[in-house]
Amino acid sequence: MSDGTQAVPFVGIMAKAPRAGHAKTRLARAVSPAVAADLYHHFLLDTIEVVACVPGTAAALICPPGDGPDLRRLALGLPVVEQPEPGLMRGLAFGIEQALARGHPAVALINADSPTLPPERISAAFAALSSAHDVVLGPTVDGGYYLIAATVPCTHLLCDIPYLHADTICADTLARAHHLGLRAAVIPSWFDVDLPVEVTRLVAALRDEPAHRAVHTRRALAAHDGVLQDLVHDRAGDA
Repeated sequence: MSDGTQAVPFVGIMAKAPRAGHAKTRLARAVSPAVAADLYHHFLLDTIEVVACVPGTAAALICPPGDGPDLRRLALGLPVVEQPEPGLMRGLAFGIEQALARGHPAVALINADSPTLPPERISAAFAALSSAHDVVLGPTVDGGYYLIAATVPCTHLLCDIPYLHADTICADTLARAHHLGLRAAVIPSWFDVDLPVEVTRLVAALRDEPAHRAVHTRRALAAHDGVLQDLVHDRAGDA
């Protein structure tokens, strides 16, 4: 996954090709597939910049089968690695196993849906791994996780049994880790952007962020202001 940098920790971004109807499909129901895909593209650009702020690491994009050519055409500045089998959990297991096999001492995999994620969250995950933990999770507020980090292969943890409930997948993964005898830790939560309510939260969060943070996302939000303002107002009315 990297050349000449195997001795450093590895950060993988779980990325899809930002095609309409393929990326951000749940959000697309509210804003249109084209707008959702464009937002995702800009989230991904900001996520790459977040990872670039984590010192002493190597990085790559890890994508579903078939998405590699589209992502490479975007020239995003990172290697693109296709997972051999579809499915997020299999992709996570593949990313961890491959990075460890190439000599990276620790691996953190993050989503591309949290453009305001502080780089310190990734550093915190590596710090937790260095203090005698095998697996670290970064929970999202909806019960999932924006980050999984590990120093051991996680195929048994992630793929041996199905995780049936999205709103408890973080807690279920932690319970499964303990059952397998893995030393697991949790870092502070963050949010991702999958649903209209999370777009509303993103818009509010950016008001409190310095102007240099998430510049690509800000640009996309401005470009789709009409659609998104209606969305934000609708969500406010539901509150």
